[in-house]
Amino acid sequence: MKKRGVKPFPIGSTRVTDLGYRLIKTERSWEREHRFVWREAFGEIPDNYDIHHKDGNKLNNLIDNLEMISHLEHSIYHSSGRPAWNKGIKGKASHMSKMFMCVECGHINNAGNLAKHFKLSSHLIKQEF
Repeated sequence: MKKRGVKPFPIGSTRVTDLGYRLIKTERSWEREHRFVWREAFGEIPDNYDIHHKDGNKLNNLIDNLEMISHLEHSIYHSSGRPAWNKGIKGKASHMSKMFMCVECGHINNAGNLAKHFKLSSHLIKQEF
């Protein structure tokens, strides 16, 4: 049931999230515009793959600025000391933590979460890549 007096956004409407991504209203729902643009040009995006902004600008969703890379490769790229280009409400850029890999199972995460995964101190996690 629709709320009284609330008009739905028409298909094609856009808005920007607190994380700096532009969303577009589609028949499905609100989608990240860069994923929508990629899918329209090249088809569905396989599981475990991300669409990366080559220039780091989340609002530059031109097809020439987008590339499809594995989620693992994307995580490594943004954890290698480069800015994550993640602009919040206050406009301050944040950086993702360095990523670590468990040598036993290959689980990848930041040191704190990986330590929780194994119920260890984060000081015991040494395998950085």
